[in-house]
Amino acid sequence: MNHNLITHLRRKQPDLDVLGKWAYIGNPKTGQKSVVMKTLADRIICYRRGPRNWIRVWDNIIVPNIDNVLFFTFVRNPWDKVVSAFHYLKQRRPNRIGSDWEFTDYVKCKLGVIGTSIDIHFKEQTHSFMFNGKPIKQMFVGRFENIQNDWDKIAKKIDAPPILAHDNKSTHDDYRKYYNKECYDIVKKLYQEEIDLLGYSFGQ
Repeated sequence: MNHNLITHLRRKQPDLDVLGKWAYIGNPKTGQKSVVMKTLADRIICYRRGPRNWIRVWDNIIVPNIDNVLFFTFVRNPWDKVVSAFHYLKQRRPNRIGSDWEFTDYVKCKLGVIGTSIDIHFKEQTHSFMFNGKPIKQMFVGRFENIQNDWDKIAKKIDAPPILAHDNKSTHDDYRKYYNKECYDIVKKLYQEEIDLLGYSFGQ
């Protein structure tokens, strides 16, 4: 792994394995809490909870063995992810989204105007698996839609529990029910790069 890529990955401040077997870059609403807080909780080193310890593990355990470290992330259909993020914020963090907002109005008047920077839960997923405009070869990209099967592959490589806990669910109907043509187009435009790269389509 080249030095520039190592520097790039460090800037992402991935969650690290204290044993040095893996590094995880999370995307909100893709099972992130299930991975970090539940399934891997006994082994994980998070930057925000202890920068000094994180730096020690990165410098002394991860980097020296970096060619053998499994880097992984999970992604989700952007149209589905936007619905999940909206309902999660409305239900769990109403200070972020007022209780009076309907999904279509929020997408049109807020997300469509301000863009994905409006809240980290709407951030593009490409940040987690791209470098210099190309997918990172060393990154395992799992799919939320296939999360347990993809987790099986990861768990075998890093000696992790085989059953992935599922926590922090938002409550909503099938995401397709929330869209009209205008909202569909807004989300498609905002997330076009990852839609193309990951092969997602509406209704997939």
